[in-house]
Amino acid sequence: MKAGGGETGIDLERFRLRRFVEELRQTGELEVHAGAAELAEVAPALEGNAKAVLFERLGREGAQLAGNVMGSRARLARAVLHGKGPLSRSSGNGDPQAAALVGALWYR
Repeated sequence: MKAGGGETGIDLERFRLRRFVEELRQTGELEVHAGAAELAEVAPALEGNAKAVLFERLGREGAQLAGNVMGSRARLARAVLHGKGPLSRSSGNGDPQAAALVGALWYR
């Protein structure tokens, strides 16, 4: 049985993809395809697109699909560090291990 946030004291809401996609929408980093779309439209919409992309009704099922969410180092850093500031481990912001991981990706 998996432990819930209340059992571990961890804020699981901050790790939800839906929350992060909404943050991208609010900051203008999300391109939304609100109408019905076919699977064949996904690759062309993602390729070369600097923004994250949300298909709200994809395929016959009308499923939601988010792509390019980690398409930039800045978005990856925000997701891992939960928007808590610079990548510096000495800043006191975020998780030092996450900062080290993102720092390694950033300088690659």
